[in-house]
Amino acid sequence: MIWLASAVLGLGGLAVLAAGLAAPVSLATDEPETAAVQPVAAAPSVDLARLKALAAVDLRRPLGADAAILGAGAALPIKLVGTINEADHSMALLQRSDNSVRVCGVGQTLDGPGGRVTVMKIERDRVTVQFGGRSYELAMPPPARPGVRP
Repeated sequence: MIWLASAVLGLGGLAVLAAGLAAPVSLATDEPETAAVQPVAAAPSVDLARLKALAAVDLRRPLGADAAILGAGAALPIKLVGTINEADHSMALLQRSDNSVRVCGVGQTLDGPGGRVTVMKIERDRVTVQFGGRSYELAMPPPARPGVRP
């Protein structure tokens, strides 16, 4: 049965090919082409003032947008726990929000859930860090007095 279907399709294909070869093809025409040229529709008018106003909108994220994640008045994702202040290699002990403490030098970064914090300057009782494009100064907490609970 399949052989019969193949033979019928093959013969049909040959018949179409033969008809295509036998049909006369005329490439040149005696009469000129009279296709009418349609005028192009005028472009819709554009309000240039509105276009300039749209082009002037700044779509870039502000440099301090990471700080906006914290919200107004919220604390940084780190806290200064201590400093080691020596002439050539001062270090800062910074506590992250998960209560882990990291020792960082000047120029080192600390990644946290709120963003990246970079240590800029270390002094005896304070550290300057950069977070979200802004500088913040972290001060050492006051020393605990004996017998007084915070």
